[in-house]
Amino acid sequence: MADGYSKIPKAAEFYTTTEEYQTYARPYSVIFSFVRIASSMTVSDTMEWTPDENELYAKRLSVIENTWQNAVLSSERRYTSISRFPADK
Repeated sequence: MADGYSKIPKAAEFYTTTEEYQTYARPYSVIFSFVRIASSMTVSDTMEWTPDENELYAKRLSVIENTWQNAVLSSERRYTSISRFPADK
């Protein structure tokens, strides 16, 4: 992923339409977007990131937990929404 995206000039406008992007980065675009969104990293951080499965899972869990904590739900409703099981009473 990093190899493909490292060939993209940072200041390129409309770069996704170029032959260079289509050749080097396009094959990685879906996984790049997933990693960036799942980990909440910036584009620059994602481009410089050395893939590490455990780190990615930890970052993803942190993003999910932060989303749950910031949701405007009661703790009982949050539990049932996440687990899809009835809350313990």
